[in-house]
Amino acid sequence: MVNCTGGAAELAGASMVPLRGALVRVPVARFPSRPKTAYAISKTAHQQDMVFIVPRETHLILGGLVEPSEYDTHIGKDYQPIQEMFARNKRFAPELLKDVNLDDTDVDVIAGPRPYRVKNVCVEKEYGFDIVHNYGHGGSGFSLSYGCAREAIGLLEINLRRPGHTRLHHRPVRRTGSLRRTARLPLTASKAR
Repeated sequence: MVNCTGGAAELAGASMVPLRGALVRVPVARFPSRPKTAYAISKTAHQQDMVFIVPRETHLILGGLVEPSEYDTHIGKDYQPIQEMFARNKRFAPELLKDVNLDDTDVDVIAGPRPYRVKNVCVEKEYGFDIVHNYGHGGSGFSLSYGCAREAIGLLEINLRRPGHTRLHHRPVRRTGSLRRTARLPLTASKAR
């Protein structure tokens, strides 16, 4: 079993803090040529100074808001930190965002809690049980997902090599764009023979 739940603190007894994160989404259809370059830049570890520009399938994501111990996800374009975040991204990429304004009707804000483990990300086997924990990534979940998933699979495979345990079957996963790697992900489990 792999514990990747947002409520991992309750399951594993870990010290967790919610980090409220927020992003501004701009439809990629707004741009004459599809944005292709991603940026994630921060001057300091504890300031709201991040520039986060990531093109996705349908939207260009602008970000850089992390607020510890905030639970309310009902924030919008009028929230001062959102306005500052948007302005920071626009100063960083003025040519890209020259025709985009925060008050445009097709630009929206999404917010949500991101479970963060105070000690560090947890990718470890729970001794005495067939459980591997993989949680506490905070706002870095997407960035760390491939490496942490590979580590968790490795811990599972070590455990499953013991006689009488199940084994994992893998399937190749093709990624498009700049990620052209083949990942090994668990598909099914069956009894080892």
